[in-house]
Amino acid sequence: MLSAEPGGLFVAFVHGKKYNGKEILAIDPHGAPTLVHSVAPEEVELVTYDENKLGTWAAFHFSSEYKDGSATGTQQNYLYQITNQQLETTIEKNAHLNGKSTTKLVSLVDGLRVIPFDLFRTLRVRSVVDEKQQPLSFIQEDKNDDADFSVILPRPLGLGEKYTITTEYDGKDAVKDEGGGNYYPIARNNWYPNTIFGGLGQYTSYDMTFRIPKGMKMAATGVLVSDSNDAGQDVSKWKSAVPQTVAGFNFGRFKMEEAKLTGPDYLVQAYVNEELPDNVKALVNMVQGDAAGEETANRRISYDAAIGNMSTVPMLKKSLAEAQVAVQLYSNYFGPAPFKQLAVTQQTACNYGQSWPGLVYLPSCYYYDITVRHQLGLDYRDFGYWKAVAPHEVAHQWWGHTVGFDSYRDQWMSEGFAEMSASLFIQLIEKNPKKFIEFWNDQRTMLLQRNNLGYRAIDAGPLTMGYRMSNYRTGFNVTQDLIYPKGAYILHMLRMMMWNNDTGDQAFKEMMHDFVKTYSGHAATTEDFKSIVEKHMTSDMQRIGAGKMDWFFDEYVFGTALPTYKVDSNFEKNSDGDIVLSMKLTQSGVDDKFRMLVPVYLELADGHVANLGRITIVGSTSQDIKVPLKGVKDPPRRALVNYYDDVLASAN
Repeated sequence: MLSAEPGGLFVAFVHGKKYNGKEILAIDPHGAPTLVHSVAPEEVELVTYDENKLGTWAAFHFSSEYKDGSATGTQQNYLYQITNQQLETTIEKNAHLNGKSTTKLVSLVDGLRVIPFDLFRTLRVRSVVDEKQQPLSFIQEDKNDDADFSVILPRPLGLGEKYTITTEYDGKDAVKDEGGGNYYPIARNNWYPNTIFGGLGQYTSYDMTFRIPKGMKMAATGVLVSDSNDAGQDVSKWKSAVPQTVAGFNFGRFKMEEAKLTGPDYLVQAYVNEELPDNVKALVNMVQGDAAGEETANRRISYDAAIGNMSTVPMLKKSLAEAQVAVQLYSNYFGPAPFKQLAVTQQTACNYGQSWPGLVYLPSCYYYDITVRHQLGLDYRDFGYWKAVAPHEVAHQWWGHTVGFDSYRDQWMSEGFAEMSASLFIQLIEKNPKKFIEFWNDQRTMLLQRNNLGYRAIDAGPLTMGYRMSNYRTGFNVTQDLIYPKGAYILHMLRMMMWNNDTGDQAFKEMMHDFVKTYSGHAATTEDFKSIVEKHMTSDMQRIGAGKMDWFFDEYVFGTALPTYKVDSNFEKNSDGDIVLSMKLTQSGVDDKFRMLVPVYLELADGHVANLGRITIVGSTSQDIKVPLKGVKDPPRRALVNYYDDVLASAN
């Protein structure tokens, strides 16, 4: 209403009679609003907001954009872009946060008058001024109502016009004091006025100053410029070495160790809290008073083995070592990241990890030893989570921060590629090669197991529908059970498809280096990745798809195909005395167009497994082959297909 230009926003509350009476059709040329799921930059969405039938049922671009080719995940239909943030933040001992942000932005439209920001709802704005210190009007209702924060400009901005806004704000609950010098940053991406647009595809430079209680240590995104004490506070200044997708911090009474890598040039630091948070102290006190394993809170737990082992400090070196190995490994496979330092930090939350540029938050329970986690029941159906969480989060330095992703349709690459990266880590550090296979078996199990609503994640829909597929019918965890493991499988399948006996992973590494170098500091789409894959196809890949990768992406990325394989084989000698493999391979459960390069392995007489080659098979059919095994003296034990879970398929 305040803009001189038409906005185009349309919202209709639809009182449906057949399906549900609480439906919303929303259209916004600058990206549909986040009503249930984030679907921007797509402009049209249909949702139900009934708690018993919650879901996003349709989302798409304008029809004209499909015609002119602008309907992509990197479409820049936002109102503005932030180019620089200067953040001055003071956090008191009681976790109260005082902030001042100087935000430089550029208008991406004509007639921009109202600028919406994402600011944590309990952070209350005190004042807003422009670069001449003239007061600006703003909107921010009560924190328990509509707490969205928007700034009203005195005049509309033109396309490409720059503007600077300084905001002062303060409040509690954005950071939580957990006791014992442990602080939990709750507001991860909106502890300052951040853009409401884009996912991890908008890049901004940051200059940050933090003031925290004396005796605490700060870890933050960017590079530490200076660290000093002033009036009983620790004052640290940080600057982004390159534009970042987001800024963040973690602090507390940390113990820190670091290591300087030379290949690549990287500073790796690890932080753990020296003291226990209050909730863990309470648990330890309860154990000490109940060491015999009495009934407590209606649950019988033998905590006595965990007494004295709840400290996270002994595992500091473990987190540092894993981070070092992961950085070196991923730099080798994917190319260098633009960040030159990484802080791996402990957070008080036990059940998830998170990664910001140059900063990783690891769950506190990662630092417990196996015995403690078992006593707390944290190893039940964990699918190897505790081994993978650190390398997964470190991998996000490449997937999500070096290469960004703007749209929910491309989110599978961020999480899936990070999960696949963790498999490389496990393959490197585990002495038993079957641990690598177990990792992929766990990924397949997550895809194929039925949830409490009877749905398998693999059947929910294509990867490119992302979190939209989580709804009341399929369950709200089905998407996570899809995009993590299946996204990982996509990259794993490409790796195994490109591997050969002579050069190993070289072709795969070249492809991934190209992808990272091409899209470093930018958002990438699924189609962008497909184009990179097509630049690096092996001869087998070129042959099966006539120079394109449409067949593979249609089957696994845009489709829900899941083949089943069966192999019958025997070994005999020919007239020359060579051992000959006779094998019948059957592919089923797919349509007539489905094609795959199926790897064949031999389990040799000594127990070693060797790669024999690949068979091209199309549709639900069988194929017979005979292969002389020249140079093999003793008959192999058996022929195998898909030994390393090279192809996502039903478990045999």
